[in-house]
Amino acid sequence: MKQVKSLIILFFISIFSTSAVTASSPALWMFGDEDTKIYLFGTVHILEKDAAWGTPALKTAFDTADALILEVSEEELKKAAPLMAAAGKLPAGQTLRTTLGDGLYSDVSRQIGALNLPRNAFDQARPWFATLSLGVLSTVRAGFDPNMGADQMLLRMAKTKGKPVYGLETAEQQVAIFAQFSPAEERQFVIDSLSQLQDIATHTKNLQNAWLNGDVDTLDTLVNGAMETTPEFAKRALEDRNRAWATILADNLQSPGTFLVAVGAGHLVGDKSVQVYLNDAGITVSRIQ
Repeated sequence: MKQVKSLIILFFISIFSTSAVTASSPALWMFGDEDTKIYLFGTVHILEKDAAWGTPALKTAFDTADALILEVSEEELKKAAPLMAAAGKLPAGQTLRTTLGDGLYSDVSRQIGALNLPRNAFDQARPWFATLSLGVLSTVRAGFDPNMGADQMLLRMAKTKGKPVYGLETAEQQVAIFAQFSPAEERQFVIDSLSQLQDIATHTKNLQNAWLNGDVDTLDTLVNGAMETTPEFAKRALEDRNRAWATILADNLQSPGTFLVAVGAGHLVGDKSVQVYLNDAGITVSRIQ
């Protein structure tokens, strides 16, 4: 176990040791008051294994943080998979084909076949769960790794360093984002997802590059722009959560200390970002990287 911890520490030293001149610089913000400092770091949940994103500013944020705050805590994260699987299962008597209709089901089936999965792999899955799963599997096939996501890496380092890790929401709240689809909205989600899957490697690479370069405008287009045809989903997935998180973080100013908040980069870009809601509450948020 000590050897494993040592390897993790060495790995994080390597990602944080890139020079300020040559390092990629994902965006980093900060706000606070006289006795509280809160860093906001937008993450990408799935990255290539050789993506280098450590910088001196982020190292300072991590090293000085009394606690790491993620979208969900590790305990809640463990609940997410079984909850998602249960929510993503169709009622008895329904199938993916009968729910989607022959035409759209045929499109989904082609993507299943392209991954060399059994054609009936998602017969009992709700459409959103099937296409979400296909998206993750396709992204992994393209060379990206969820275990290398920035949030997961920060979580592992925090555990190694003995830093407390807290969450902004529960696993149930995350699952509800998808479980509340209306039939029409869910169908559009499937159509949009299938379109993105046509060139998932390029899309994910573009997302990674925009994040690495701190290009918040491109991130806004890639993340928020992709939800324009499903506005209610966008409201649940981004706007409502960003507003709720801003309230939690504003309240956190009552707790002295330094905190590193790491959430999906899409929550920290655009005109409904966490920072916008903090600004609405009279809190000034400054970008420091």
